[in-house]
Amino acid sequence: MKKLRLYFFLIASCMISKFAFSQVNGYAKVTNISDQTLTLSNVDETFDTFEAGEQVIIIQIQDDVIGANTNNDANFGNLDAIASAGLYELATILSINEIVGVPITINLTSAPSRTYNTGSNSSVQIVTFPQLGSPNFTTTADITSLSWDGNVGGVLAFQVTGTLTLNHNISANGVGFRGGNANGNTTLPAGCDNSVFITNTNSTGEKGEGIYKSTNTLHDFGRAKILNAGGGGSFLDAGGGGGGNFSEGGEGGWGFNCGAAGAAGGLGGIDLSAHITGGRVFMGGGGGGGQINFGGIGGNGSNGGGIVFVRAGSLVTTGTCGGRTISANGGGATNGVSNGGGGAGAGGTVVLEVTTFIIDAGCPLTVEANGGDGGNADGILIRGGGGGGGQGAVIYSSTQPTSNVTTTTTPGDAGFDNSIGSQSAGNGGGVDGQGVQDNQNTGLPVELLYFIAEANQSNVLLRWATIQEINNKHFIIQRSRDLKSWTSIDIVKGRGNYKGLLYYQALDQLPGDGLFYYRLKQVDFDGTSAYSSIEGVSIKVINAQLLVFPNPIVEQSFQVQLRGVSGQVHLKVVDMVGKTIWKEENTLKDGAYLLRKITTSDWPAGIYILKVSTNTQTWQQRIVVK
Repeated sequence: MKKLRLYFFLIASCMISKFAFSQVNGYAKVTNISDQTLTLSNVDETFDTFEAGEQVIIIQIQDDVIGANTNNDANFGNLDAIASAGLYELATILSINEIVGVPITINLTSAPSRTYNTGSNSSVQIVTFPQLGSPNFTTTADITSLSWDGNVGGVLAFQVTGTLTLNHNISANGVGFRGGNANGNTTLPAGCDNSVFITNTNSTGEKGEGIYKSTNTLHDFGRAKILNAGGGGSFLDAGGGGGGNFSEGGEGGWGFNCGAAGAAGGLGGIDLSAHITGGRVFMGGGGGGGQINFGGIGGNGSNGGGIVFVRAGSLVTTGTCGGRTISANGGGATNGVSNGGGGAGAGGTVVLEVTTFIIDAGCPLTVEANGGDGGNADGILIRGGGGGGGQGAVIYSSTQPTSNVTTTTTPGDAGFDNSIGSQSAGNGGGVDGQGVQDNQNTGLPVELLYFIAEANQSNVLLRWATIQEINNKHFIIQRSRDLKSWTSIDIVKGRGNYKGLLYYQALDQLPGDGLFYYRLKQVDFDGTSAYSSIEGVSIKVINAQLLVFPNPIVEQSFQVQLRGVSGQVHLKVVDMVGKTIWKEENTLKDGAYLLRKITTSDWPAGIYILKVSTNTQTWQQRIVVK
């Protein structure tokens, strides 16, 4: 069990090193979203727990996207509008309400920036986004994901601040949307029937599962796809359709007494490529089940690939290993005995928010999201192979690496059959590699290394660092007394797009006595935003203090702040040989404070001494000009 952290935490010093398990994530279904509060069910904390101060990924797995496309025809299961399906973002937990140790609600540091739908035909889940290592992490076992069960799972996600060394594989193969079962082996009249697109009886194969959450049992079986899920094979002996993702799934084989015009195979899941971006991703659609008659066993459809999120400063392999893989492949379907092979699952999605790839030639890396192969029609009559799965997507935040790295998204092959002298099942759609995208803005936009708020006499010094920025317009510094009402006190310009370490500082001057809370709001150029963790600082105002900020000086100026004195104040700056290069005198009244901005643009780089004196006190402060 990890150490519980409430309300605020220091990222730099509170990283928790986690033991390497086969899984690293916790999951929960989100049943309601009200402002910053998520109501949960189906919580699974077997391998990771939800903790205050830590990050989670909110992701819309399914949404009500079918519209009016529910008639008994080939248009059943077409996409109406994509709605929020596939959207995801990072969020930070503020606090957790539990019953008998199980989270019931989670309060975030801010409301989600995107709209998520929790209706009956939708599924939203949150997944922990654990920080592995401090700051570097080397794998000690293969890492995989909980399989999608209709409520949670299918997502593998973790982050490494420094270097991720892969000594093992990362896999979300076959853990995505579920495949449909073969039919119940009913005995039907001989002949081909291609008109059963939807039904609630298992005389046909069962449809797979996709981005629309079906709750109507009348839609469970039949030839029609259901969004990116493959349809079931119809009678007689037809194959199931393959699932889709970046490309469509292949159609199931024709079946007995069916030619191309009368094909009874399940339809392939639809192509979602027009909607896939760095910020919207999908699990691979499940394949449809095959159909078989007069004895034997039809082939079941297979699961699609899941989703992999990996964020790291560097990804490294070393030595001679034979190769490492990061994969989200669709599953291969089971064969029909003797007819009606199952449809294959589509490839899922791999998202790599990685700054640098350092891949050893002796230990090459393969990143893949390939469609599975359809099930064969094994036996004497060999009719109705399963459709191949569509290809998935691989998304890089940086330029696609090619040095000792191979990236593949390939559609799956159709299952073998021999209907009327030729193979009738269809391969997954698309051209090899279409699903590879690079230089993408992901839902993991700015990688914050740390955020620190600390008392500096009667002021608060705020420091933070990033190791990568993508479309980062600026940071807004916000302050609160009660963790409910937040005031924006400063804006610090970001670097837009930058890979590497960047350090930032800001000063909240004289906020007063008491406990104050601080957070960063990071804003992209398109207006989307994300929040940091929350830092708490207790301030006690004291008299007679001098503050110089920033120091060292890198922006050609610094500020001098003096408070708690009255009368004549003498300020001067001398170089290391005692020569005065700047000076000023001021008169302060009781209760006033002095704030001066001093420009250093014409000063040579070096070390200087700031001397400040009053009638009763003297200060000396070393200044470094870079």
